[in-house]
Amino acid sequence: MGKVWTYSRYSCKVRDDTVIICKNKKNANHALNLLQYIMAKLDLKLHPVKTKIVSMWDGKEGFDFLGMHHRRMTTETSKGQLYEETYQYPSRKAMKKMKAEIKKNVNGRSLLVAKEEDLIKNLNPKIIGWKNYYSTKTNETWMQELDWYIICTFTRWYNKNTKGVNICQEWDLLEIAFTKKD
Repeated sequence: MGKVWTYSRYSCKVRDDTVIICKNKKNANHALNLLQYIMAKLDLKLHPVKTKIVSMWDGKEGFDFLGMHHRRMTTETSKGQLYEETYQYPSRKAMKKMKAEIKKNVNGRSLLVAKEEDLIKNLNPKIIGWKNYYSTKTNETWMQELDWYIICTFTRWYNKNTKGVNICQEWDLLEIAFTKKD
């Protein structure tokens, strides 16, 4: 397996997921052929749908790995200079799973009788875990989408719980009730 490392600049191995990053397509094809050869010797096969060569140089393609989407994008410095940088942010599949988990922990019919504090206490460790795992310098926009989803989900829960009473109406009624009349 030593030869694989000489043809690729970096390699990251986590359980059965592998990413091999090469300088050009020729080296990438060679690394893929070498990996297929080694896997065949071990009586293993690469997954045909998951195995692909991606060109990240132009920023048109990216890849998902361990719940993160990796894509090369152009960034501008404060002085107006442009440079290329690889962005990592939660993949669509990961975002979908997070939203499903939030929905399951807030929107269930049996949870209509739950207290807000209990829902928040149950959901907070999950949110903190996601924020820690997906924390990169370039993921702020995508995590704001999750924050907004949480707010909307709790709003829907509140509206169901109060049978659709508009909170603004309640405040107006309270204001009218407690306003001094001359």
